[in-house]
Amino acid sequence: MRKIKCLLIFIVCICVPQVYASDDVAGAWASLSIKKNFNHGLGLTFRGEYRAKDNLTSTDVFFLRLTGSYKPCPYFSTALAYDFLGSSQKGGTYGALVLSPYLKQQHRILFDLQEMYKVGQWSFLFRQRFLSAYASPLTVAATDSLGQAAEASLPGAWTHILRLYPQVTYAIPNSRWAPYLGVEFYDSLKPGERFFLQQYHLFAGTSFKINDMHTLQFAYVLQHKTPTRTPSRRIHTICVNYIITL
Repeated sequence: MRKIKCLLIFIVCICVPQVYASDDVAGAWASLSIKKNFNHGLGLTFRGEYRAKDNLTSTDVFFLRLTGSYKPCPYFSTALAYDFLGSSQKGGTYGALVLSPYLKQQHRILFDLQEMYKVGQWSFLFRQRFLSAYASPLTVAATDSLGQAAEASLPGAWTHILRLYPQVTYAIPNSRWAPYLGVEFYDSLKPGERFFLQQYHLFAGTSFKINDMHTLQFAYVLQHKTPTRTPSRRIHTICVNYIITL
């Protein structure tokens, strides 16, 4: 086991500098989850998360999420969640106006279908997440073509996304550690604007079970994004999630 650990550390030290390009940026995610499981496979989870971007110099998003879940058997579960999300926007244009940076607020509904299977110490998971988000109407400070101060009234708008996430986990025998690998693909569900292969997240992480009530999760996430009308870029992200199970 010690030789395996040394080999993994060596691979990480060699590979990470190679994947980090000059135009890449770093980010960080930190979250707290409080879970309560009930009888008959029912569960309730509250989660709060903060994400930083631009080499940790500014806020990316933050959200509060409440999730109800149902697991009728060991191989399948479903969940329905609501979250309130705030995301910082760098501005851009709206018609002839140039927008100042602003905070976009969204109300989101998430519906998950999840299949899982376990073989020995290995666990396999596949999650399909349907997400509908409503961006609230907003008045944003702007400048017009003459450079004079103005205001832009942004209307409310719905967006819909499908996110597919397979994951494999290995529970190390006689250990509290359970490393995992996963990848999440995004699909905008818009004809002519599908970005299934252009935007994805690669996950490499582990969970550490402190005791039956407390668990820590650590992960490295490579975010590959190709937003509309902007160049493709990658964000190297470190994630920490603290889970309390009541």
